[in-house]
Amino acid sequence: MCKTDNQMLKINEKRISDSYTSSIRSVNVPDYGSFDVFFNNKTAEKDWIVIQQRVDGKENFFRDWNTYVAGFGSFEGDFFLGLEKIHRLTYSTRYQLMIRVEYFNETIRYVGYDNFKVDGKKTDYTLSSLGQYSGDKDDQFARNNLRWHEGMKFSTFDNENDLWNKECAQVHRGGWWYNRCTSSNLNGEFSVTDGSKFAQMYWADYLPLKNVQMMIRKYKPL
Repeated sequence: MCKTDNQMLKINEKRISDSYTSSIRSVNVPDYGSFDVFFNNKTAEKDWIVIQQRVDGKENFFRDWNTYVAGFGSFEGDFFLGLEKIHRLTYSTRYQLMIRVEYFNETIRYVGYDNFKVDGKKTDYTLSSLGQYSGDKDDQFARNNLRWHEGMKFSTFDNENDLWNKECAQVHRGGWWYNRCTSSNLNGEFSVTDGSKFAQMYWADYLPLKNVQMMIRKYKPL
């Protein structure tokens, strides 16, 4: 049963260097404790929590299981919030997900899901729910490319949970909810130009991405 908003979050805001566009807030989740989350108001409204960000390729996303569980990187650059924190947030109340991708030709696209939920460690952080998809159906870049991963456990090179007879995390060089294997790979290698197209960071058609943000906020019905 979901807790009320007042029970779920107690937010004390503190600013980082770019106070007009970004903020870090300390969030308290009952039965877990407090941790910092990042809001980037440059690309979204102020109530979106960034759970994954790729902006400069300086952070290695080919990481082991424990690192993905705990989270890594810097709010000022590339980072992954951490599977346990994402689980705790998305199980405390209903959250929606927005994904912003930017291509190297400066095309920017947004896609969304209205009931994003990640299970806990007992199920290896299964992507248990996405909800209804939203995006421009006539746009070749805005596709429902996370749906194939729904219901899958998270995988890393040292904890393979995919359905392929090889190792998806090794081939695609990241940690993700791999199936057999991917229709999206947002934790792949940044801007691969001379390697395998399967290993690079992409959303659709193996087209390399310049920037990515995965953001969640408490569900707001239209």
